[in-house]
Amino acid sequence: MGKTIGGKLKEARKGKGLTLQTVADKIGCSPSYIHRIENNQRVGINYKIKEKLFELYGIEKNSEDEDKLLRYLAEMKILIGKIENII
Repeated sequence: MGKTIGGKLKEARKGKGLTLQTVADKIGCSPSYIHRIENNQRVGINYKIKEKLFELYGIEKNSEDEDKLLRYLAEMKILIGKIENII
């Protein structure tokens, strides 16, 4: 199985030698938010935050990683809908 989007973002951050705190400071969120994204504990990512992460990590906007991220977000949205129907 391939790496998750969160895992790829974590790998990109570490590859740039950035800490969670540094990334959080640069894009305007908390380190725990970045941690949750990287560990797939966050359902969906704020669009502006995603754009800032991609820019900071040097990921092209129309790259394969972005496509995978968008598919992941769409899948999470579907899962949330199913969970809400159960609850």
